[in-house]
Amino acid sequence: MVKIFKKIAGISLFKLLLALLFALLILAFGIFPTIAAGERTAIPWGEFRPVESQFTRMDLAGSYRYFDDRFADDRSNINQGQLSFLYRGMRENPEFGYDYNLQANLLLQEGWEISSEGIGRGNYRTFLGEDVDHFIYAGGQLDSASPLQERVSVVISGGAGTGRFYDVQPLVRAARIEKRLLEEELLTAALGPDLMLEMADIIAETGPVSTRLNEIWRLLIMEREADFISSQSSLNIIREALEEPRRARTYGREIKAGLGYPLLAPLERARELSLVAEARMGYPLTLNTQANLTASLAATVLDTFDDITFRIQGDIDHRLTEDINLRGGINYSRQKWQGFPETHNFLSLSGSAVFHIRENLSITTALRRSSHTLYEEPVYDFTTAFTLSVF
Repeated sequence: MVKIFKKIAGISLFKLLLALLFALLILAFGIFPTIAAGERTAIPWGEFRPVESQFTRMDLAGSYRYFDDRFADDRSNINQGQLSFLYRGMRENPEFGYDYNLQANLLLQEGWEISSEGIGRGNYRTFLGEDVDHFIYAGGQLDSASPLQERVSVVISGGAGTGRFYDVQPLVRAARIEKRLLEEELLTAALGPDLMLEMADIIAETGPVSTRLNEIWRLLIMEREADFISSQSSLNIIREALEEPRRARTYGREIKAGLGYPLLAPLERARELSLVAEARMGYPLTLNTQANLTASLAATVLDTFDDITFRIQGDIDHRLTEDINLRGGINYSRQKWQGFPETHNFLSLSGSAVFHIRENLSITTALRRSSHTLYEEPVYDFTTAFTLSVF
């Protein structure tokens, strides 16, 4: 028994995290789809295959705090602020797909010093066939936010992988229409998977709201005349679902691997070819809950993995009410670079509440705990910020 405990104590944090990642991947590719399919009789997540999935969103977020204490000097004065620009989107069709996520931060620090940082990634995929999930890809990643870096890191990569992502927001709206109609007793029986998929296809169209409203109305009358009560109330329920603010909901998974090369290295040394691998997944666990998980690994090839960067990011978003969302997230990275005697670990845990004031304006209250090998103690950050959705 003592030997067992010694072996467990001797396991490095990196190996434990790799084991955790392996377990999460098993959950994500096995149990998560099963959970998401738990409501399959009502919400057929895995069966919704729109001809094209497309989503684009650009946000501006900002926060500022100024505090002048009672002392004559600046020992505990606070003058901090942050303005963030976020731009993300995806497009997926039978022939090709792409996704991107960009974030730029402008930071105001003590002494009115201004600094900036940026994080971005993007990928383009070409599928080997319209009904095939296998693809070849090319992508890039930019990072200037790591405490270790001397300058911006820009890495391009290419390789092969398998998997697809679908925007299931139309299916979410169809499910909400069914739920509201059942609650108001305007529908006496569930629609069933086939009819819900037909309704989602209509919602996914790009025509005017009035056109799609009439199509759904006629569909319900034709297919469920005995169960559907046609009234102004039912018409209003359908219209409200069609007009509600668009929020991304994705279903799918993807694994890819290839080679990467830094156009700009994060440290002043020779650029080297790297092996890169990534796994991503996104599932609507329930009608109001979305879960996402991303894990990536990059390691130099020629120097037998002397440089290794491992990252894992996960988040859950739950819609508590129509105006409030609760979110939780984890962000972990482990970096081992040639010339540095120790491995550096970064871990951030966060929780937030988002209050939707208007269709394109929200206020976020967030608490984040961050720790890094270079930090003397963990950092606790409590912020309240606004977010303006430009489109």
